[in-house]
Amino acid sequence: AFELSPDLMVIVRQQDLILVEANSKLEMVTGYCKSEVIGKPVSNFPWWINGKENDVFSGRTWGDTELALEASLKRKDNSRFFAAIAFSDFYVSDERYLIAVIRDITEKKSAERKLMLSEANLKATINNTSLAVWSVDRDMKLITFNEPMGEYIRSLYGFELRTGERMNRQPDAPAEFRGDLARAGR
Repeated sequence: AFELSPDLMVIVRQQDLILVEANSKLEMVTGYCKSEVIGKPVSNFPWWINGKENDVFSGRTWGDTELALEASLKRKDNSRFFAAIAFSDFYVSDERYLIAVIRDITEKKSAERKLMLSEANLKATINNTSLAVWSVDRDMKLITFNEPMGEYIRSLYGFELRTGERMNRQPDAPAEFRGDLARAGR
C-alpha cells in the first residue's frame, strides 16, 4: 500500500527526526529524489512556508492521535503547492515514528478560489442593481433575493421574504401573495 498509494507518503523517526522512508511519489510532488532526503533530518528540507506547520514535523505537536491539516508547501525548485496532509504515529520495537500522507490539492484550491470569486461577483451583481432580483431552486425554495425585491414584497404584501423557504410556503405571506404567485406560475 505504501508504494502503491497515489499520494506522497513519508516516515519520520521521532527520536532524531530523520526521514527514514518515502514512497515513489516523492520526486513528483516535491522535486527531491529519495537519495537527497532518506537518512537526513526533516529540518534540512524547507518544504514548509509557514513555520507553525513545520512544528508538526519537528515533533512539537505530536500526540497520540491523528492529525490532518492543509498547508502551503514548497518544492525543491521553490514553486508552491497546496497540500492536504494526514499524520499518524506508530511504534516499531518501542521506537516512535510519524507517517505523513501528502496529497497535492492545488487544483482543488484553485477551483475553490474561482468559485468564491464567482459567488462574490454574482452577489455584487444582484445587490448593485435597482431591479428586483430573486432566485429559486427547482422546488421553488428561495435561494437569494436583493434589497429591491425584499422592499417590493414588504411594500406590496407586508411581509419579509425568508431564504430557504418555498415561495408558496413563506411563513408570513398573506393569501393575496400566494394567489398572485399561483397565477404567475401558470
